[in-house]
Amino acid sequence: MGEGPSRRPAAVSSSEVTIDSLAELGYVGTTLAQIASRAGVSPGLVAHYFGDKDGLLDASRSDRSRDAVSDHARSRLRQISTPAPRHPGE
Repeated sequence: MGEGPSRRPAAVSSSEVTIDSLAELGYVGTTLAQIASRAGVSPGLVAHYFGDKDGLLDASRSDRSRDAVSDHARSRLRQISTPAPRHPGE
């Protein structure tokens, strides 16, 4: 399996670090170096996996969307009391 967004380190993939930085400092005031420092990784590592601030923001949005879908799926699955029949009419 090659390296890419699906193989980025857990500390860097945390969208909370990016979102917190953007909320506190604004888009213009936030740098990759600040985000990397908060995540406990080197700026070079962040640049390697995400390219730039826009790439990091896109990854954060994607993570948040995936989390929302997963939360919704878990919620719906908890509502199931019995398995559905495999074939209609069973």
